Amino acid sequence: MITRILHSVPTRDRRALTGGGRCFAPPASWSGVAGKLAIRSRGGWLGETMRRLGEALSLKREAFVWMDLNDRATGDALILVVLTRLLIMLGLGFGLLGLATSASGLDVLFRSLLNAAVFWLVYSGITYAVSRYLLEGDGSFATILRITGFAYPTLLLTLVTIRIFDNGIIAFVVASIWFLLVVAHGVRYESDLPIERAALAAGLGLVGWMVVASILGYGLV
Repeated sequence: MITRILHSVPTRDRRALTGGGRCFAPPASWSGVAGKLAIRSRGGWLGETMRRLGEALSLKREAFVWMDLNDRATGDALILVVLTRLLIMLGLGFGLLGLATSASGLDVLFRSLLNAAVFWLVYSGITYAVSRYLLEGDGSFATILRITGFAYPTLLLTLVTIRIFDNGIIAFVVASIWFLLVVAHGVRYESDLPIERAALAAGLGLVGWMVVASILGYGLV
């Protein structure tokens, strides 16, 4: 079944999915080192995620092919959102120890992580709706979620822009340029849209989020 599925995928995309390597069945004599292989597999998870993150931030198509064909990427995307939000809090001067050891600190931490999760879901939903129904593209909401999550670390740039611009909205928009580039290229692949339309979907998603955030009282990031 897996072989048939892989052979139904274009060669270029199949190489991206498998990491470009060759698949082979290990000899039966290797069964005694199954534990070591499992440990190496777990240890390779972070490396694989970081490699795909680097590809996404470099706007490489292989990253978006992998996200499309790998369900695990949704969990990876959520982890990247959480880690990025924690790094932003550290950059703003919060101490994680203080946040985790007091009721008020835990409340701030929870609200901040909730804000990031809501951004991830709402932005992805708006961008998917625009690309799918307004611009009549293809694709799935799950893949747009993954693309957004892998683009989210670029918003660490807000730590720089808030020190340059007095206006928080301007700082957020400027910091979002790289984010929008990543999402636009991901939507271009996933929804099979021209890059101009994909960029429009990404941009309207951000505008939609800013409206929702102002109504709900959430922060922009």
